[in-house]
Amino acid sequence: MKVTYDSMATNMDVNITIHPPVFWDRTGRIMRAPTTYVRDRIESGFWSSGHTVRSNTNSLAQFVAFLEEQDIPLKDVQIKHLVAWRNSLVNKPGNERGTNRTINVRLRAVVGFIEWAIFNNFIQDSFWGLRVEKLIRTGRLNFNQKQQAQRIRSIRLLLTESTSRAPLPTMEEIKRFSRELPKAMRPMMGLMLSTGMRISEVLSVPASAFPSYSSVLKAPNRMYSIRLDSREMDIKNDKSRTAFIPGRLFLTIYEQVMPLSYAGNQSLFFANENHHAWAASTIQKSFKKASTSVGLRHSITPHTLRHVFATRTLEKWQESGFSSEMACLIWLQKQLGHSQVSTTANTYINMTSELHAHDRAVLQQYEQALSEMMKETTDE
Repeated sequence: MKVTYDSMATNMDVNITIHPPVFWDRTGRIMRAPTTYVRDRIESGFWSSGHTVRSNTNSLAQFVAFLEEQDIPLKDVQIKHLVAWRNSLVNKPGNERGTNRTINVRLRAVVGFIEWAIFNNFIQDSFWGLRVEKLIRTGRLNFNQKQQAQRIRSIRLLLTESTSRAPLPTMEEIKRFSRELPKAMRPMMGLMLSTGMRISEVLSVPASAFPSYSSVLKAPNRMYSIRLDSREMDIKNDKSRTAFIPGRLFLTIYEQVMPLSYAGNQSLFFANENHHAWAASTIQKSFKKASTSVGLRHSITPHTLRHVFATRTLEKWQESGFSSEMACLIWLQKQLGHSQVSTTANTYINMTSELHAHDRAVLQQYEQALSEMMKETTDE
């Protein structure tokens, strides 16, 4: 099996060239199902970036190659084959094995393809009733279908949760971790923890995106907006948005930045000693070193902080003043810059339930603990 790439015009108004894949089997024939699926996703605008196309293509290529190795026709695929493929990824030796997050991403990509293949008659309708899941949203389910849908959800939980995932760090672990970070990186950590911004956004955010220090000082108890503009910043998929941050926490971050980089570079909020933008690799290496120094079982990365922010916010939606968990989820979708609320839900809901059972007290006190931690780093 091999994959080649062809240029393709899409109906999306984006300034990128997308090269969709063409899947070939071992005899040199085009594999119609995965090739058509990827093109369908691109043409519909469901996949709007080259990164998404590549990620899903790699996942499909691995799964299709596995089926060929096992001599399993696509039309006969069953849940046991999907589980066997996932286990083959988990059991790879040493550096060949991907991270738990990568394996789960690949698994979700392949499950999406299988659902599409069932509805387009590439796979027999015996794949444990996955077709029924599409009826759940409409409510058009009889008793037997409801039982089947419940079984489907159990299968999905089995697939996504049986691959052990690195647990999110507690606030105590983050506190110890922050003490090992270089002083210039602590306010970046605070901004990611309090807004869910990506590391690329934090490193490229201009000072003009923030409200003035004096205006926040006059009313520190408000929520303040940060303008994230793709014309000025490095934002994934060029999706401009507005993020929000508590005033008091913002003041603490501001006061840490002022004596460091901000005073030397008015265009960037965060700048290194040479008044240039930090390299993301430098931040990531420092995060890994700090995690090792503290002795954490799982390293804290910049993206971990994004997950921590979203998870804690969703867990305490009532305390945060949201009318419902769904209202909080929709707010999080906009705060994080996701195109669809399902992306936010699929990424964070299982995590929150896991954390909720693990450490409810820490979840409820997240904002207070974060504020106190940031103040402590300032006092050092």
